[in-house]
Amino acid sequence: MERPDFSGLWRLDLAASRFGFLQPPRSREDRIEHRDPLWRLVTRQVDTNGDQTVERVLTLDGTEICIPVLGTPRRYRADWIADGVWIECRWTISGSERVLRELWRLADSGDTVRIERRYEQTGGAVRQQLSLRRVPPVDWTRLSSCSLGPPPG
Repeated sequence: MERPDFSGLWRLDLAASRFGFLQPPRSREDRIEHRDPLWRLVTRQVDTNGDQTVERVLTLDGTEICIPVLGTPRRYRADWIADGVWIECRWTISGSERVLRELWRLADSGDTVRIERRYEQTGGAVRQQLSLRRVPPVDWTRLSSCSLGPPPG
């Protein structure tokens, strides 16, 4: 089975996503550069904590990597599971361990990434389903041929 290439710019579809009892972000974009086994993921999210961008470079072979995220060291492992990418992240806040497990799958159409996640935190676990839509690349050749018409006056 050929593994999917997740490369591209992806925007969160809030209407098609489920966040459990946690408040959803106002917006989220993920830029992925996928050159197996490397997976560079840059996430920009606007939520109650503000506008934040986080970059992670993971290897899809189960190797644990420590990456500081918003000032807190987090331990990541990522690997292939059939046609999806499994990511686990562990970190500690105020002496309490947090665990986030995600399974990323690309829809057959190639225009949607579905993320099944389980977030374990103080107060209980939360199951979430995120849907990210591919943002089409800009065709600069079409834009450069646009005419604004004659100057005013």
